[in-house]
Amino acid sequence: MRVDGSPAIGAGHVSRCLTLALALARRGWEVRFLAAPEARAHVEKFVAKRGSFVVITDEADVRSVDLLVIDHYAIAEGWERAQDATTILVVDDLADRSHTCDLLLDQNLWPDAEARYRSRVPEGCGLLLGPRFALLRPDLAAHRVAPRRVGDPVRRVVISMGGSDPGNQTERLAALVRQTAPALEIDLLVGGACQHADRLAARFSTDPQVRVHVDVPDVGALLAGADLAIGAPGVSLWERACLGVPSLCLAIAANQIEVGREADRRGVVRYLGEAERVSDAEVGGALESLLRDRRLREALAHTGQELVDGLGAARVVDAIEARLGAPFQLRRAAVDDARRYLDWANDPVVRANSLHPDPISWPDHLAWFTRKLADPQASLYVAELRGVPAAQVRFEQDGEHAVISLSIASHARGKRLASALLRMATQRFFTDRAPSPPPIEGIVQTGNQASRRAFLAAGFQEAAERLVHEVSCVSYWLYPPAQS
Repeated sequence: MRVDGSPAIGAGHVSRCLTLALALARRGWEVRFLAAPEARAHVEKFVAKRGSFVVITDEADVRSVDLLVIDHYAIAEGWERAQDATTILVVDDLADRSHTCDLLLDQNLWPDAEARYRSRVPEGCGLLLGPRFALLRPDLAAHRVAPRRVGDPVRRVVISMGGSDPGNQTERLAALVRQTAPALEIDLLVGGACQHADRLAARFSTDPQVRVHVDVPDVGALLAGADLAIGAPGVSLWERACLGVPSLCLAIAANQIEVGREADRRGVVRYLGEAERVSDAEVGGALESLLRDRRLREALAHTGQELVDGLGAARVVDAIEARLGAPFQLRRAAVDDARRYLDWANDPVVRANSLHPDPISWPDHLAWFTRKLADPQASLYVAELRGVPAAQVRFEQDGEHAVISLSIASHARGKRLASALLRMATQRFFTDRAPSPPPIEGIVQTGNQASRRAFLAAGFQEAAERLVHEVSCVSYWLYPPAQS
C-alpha cells in the first residue's frame, strides 16, 4: 500500500487503504504499507489503531509483489511503470494524470465517471467506479439497518468535517447548530490528526449537549445513533449514506466540490457549497429547513442506502483476485438466478450427495429461493468461471454458527476447483459478516471422499462422524481468523 498521510493532507487516503488492507488480510493476504519517511510516523500511528501492519519507507523493498496499491495524488505513470508488481491498483478521484495500472478505483459519484479516466489508463484496465466500491470500515455493517427509520423530531446531530479539518470548520458548525437549534445533542467527530481537537474539547467542556470524539474506534455506533449529520463530501459521506443518516454537506477541499454537487443531484445529500464561502446564515437556514422536512430526510436516507451497501471492500478484493487469475469470481445471487440454482440442485450427482435426494419442483424452489434472498440470516452466492456461472454457495445461520452448502455445475467439475471455491466463498462470507462473523460448519456424507478432501484442503477442521437425517455424515468447521 503506497500511501501517505499528515495533518496537512488528512487521513482519508490512509483510512481507505487500511480498510482495503483489512479486507485483503481476511482473505489471507500479507500486507505492508510504504510511506514517505516524513509521513511514516503519522501512517504508523493511524494504522496501529485498526491493524498490525508493517510500515516501510524504502522503495527498494518493493520487489516481486503480487499487488501494489497506490493512493497518492503525486504519483503517476512514470513511477508506476518502474514497479515490480504483478498487478497495480490505483485509487484516485482527481482524474488529472495518466496511470500505468491494471485496475483503477474511484469510489465517488461523477456525472460521467468512465469518461474521466478512459483516456488516462491503458486499454484493458479495469475501472471500479462509484460508491458500490466504497472502501468503508467493516464495523459499519454491524449497525446498518435498511431501510432506516428516520427520527422525528431530530434529537442528535453528528458533525464530521474530515479527520484533520485544517480550517476548523467543526467548531464553527457546532456553534451554528447550538445557535440555530439549541435543543439538539451534538457529537463532534475528529481524527487524531486534527490540530484543533484540544481547542474543541476546551471550548465545549462545560456544554453538556456537545461531545467531542477523537479517533472513535466504532464510527458506526456513533452514526447509527444520529438523526442528522453535517459533514464534508469525503470518505465519511459514504459512511453516512451507508447507514442512512440524512446530511448537509460542505466541501473543505477542491476535489470534494464536484462530488458534493453530484451527490446532491442524485438525492444523497443537501450540498451547500465550499465551507469557506457558505455564510453562517445559509448554513443555519439549510439546517432549519431540513429539521422541519421529515420527507426530505427520509428521501436522503433511503437514496443513500440504496447507493451504498457497505460491501465495497469485498467487491474490490474480488476484482483484484479475478485480475490475478483467481479461478472464480463471486457475486451475490439475484432473482434471475432462481432457475440456475434449481438446475444445479436437481443435477443427479448433486441429488445423490444431498441429505434430501428427492428432486425439487419449480414452485417449491421459487418460493424457497425468494424467501432466502430476503432472509438476513442467509447469504447466497453465484461463482463465475471466466464470466460463466459455474457454482452456487449458500450460508444459513443456525444458532451461533452458519452452515455452508455448495454445488458445482457439470461443465466445471473435474477441474479440482472445489477447495478454491470453498476458500473464496468462506473468506467472502467472513468479510460480509464482519466485524463478528460466525464459525462455519460444512456437513458431508461420510462416503463422499472428494468433498471431504476439498473441505480439508480449504482449511476446515474435521469433526467426529454423526447421523444427520439418519445419514452418516462428517462435520467440517472453519473459524474466523480472530477465533482460530
